[in-house]
Amino acid sequence: VLHTIDVACALLAFWFGECEEGGCDPTMVARTFDLASAYRQVALSSEGKRFACIRVFDPEAKCMKYFRSLVLPFGAVRSVHTFLRLARAIWWIGVVGCKLLWTSFYDDFISFSRPALSKSTEATIVSLFRLLGWVFAEEGEKCMPFDSLFDALGVSFDLSASHLGSVSVRNTETRVVELCN
Repeated sequence: VLHTIDVACALLAFWFGECEEGGCDPTMVARTFDLASAYRQVALSSEGKRFACIRVFDPEAKCMKYFRSLVLPFGAVRSVHTFLRLARAIWWIGVVGCKLLWTSFYDDFISFSRPALSKSTEATIVSLFRLLGWVFAEEGEKCMPFDSLFDALGVSFDLSASHLGSVSVRNTETRVVELCN
């Protein structure tokens, strides 16, 4: 099961409902964590390597050549299934073992936190990824800090009214342009 935008929104709705029922402040911030070159981080078993061959044209030799992949071949049906199981396991460990409020969509993890706990939440996630041996974006545009405004999966989330139990979700400007063309 992929955690699409509706799952992130359902998680926020659940959070707001629990806070209202418990009489606590629902204010949230969020950020995404992106696994770097995710498929290339998963080595194939010796049995799997037998079937992970690709044939491509070599322009120098002017002929087709075969190459054997040592990691999950991107786009292969079995690779997708295998990677999704691994991503789901990471998500489950984060939820059950670390008590994180987060979602998983392929190699993107959206994490929600109370503002006062955002540094602790980030340290927990960073430690979890490192403990499990996963490389993730630690700088650049895929490593934005926790904030009330963030982009994920082609949409922009605005949590600036989360103290009122409200969130706004809209297409990113890039996605709007893409949809209009």
